[in-house]
Amino acid sequence: MNSTPAHILLIEDSDTQALKLTLELEEEGWQVTRVATGEEGITFLNEQLPDLVLVDYFLPGMQGDAFCRQVRMKPSARRLPLLVLTESESTAPQAWVRDSGASDYLSKSTSFEILRARIERLIEIARARG
Repeated sequence: MNSTPAHILLIEDSDTQALKLTLELEEEGWQVTRVATGEEGITFLNEQLPDLVLVDYFLPGMQGDAFCRQVRMKPSARRLPLLVLTESESTAPQAWVRDSGASDYLSKSTSFEILRARIERLIEIARARG
């Protein structure tokens, strides 16, 4: 088991949502870097790779699915876990997210316990792959 705290890149344009998520994630012992746009996320990934990216679907400029497509085109980030959060309860974003190459998606209304479990599973799978 890897004992190094996982580094999560959080891409969220809402300061309130970002602060809430950052506090919850850091409470779990994870290191969190937050950026507000998909473009900033791409810039960050050009410099370093976190253990997982948690990305809001509805972002200004580049939306979450377009962000995922760009990440999947980078050879260094093809296996990077991408977890998309959406406010939409409809099934349309689910299809967009799956088609974009995202690893998983959750509604923002999902409990933090479920989000934590998904993050842990995705990081565990990625670390097992090496």
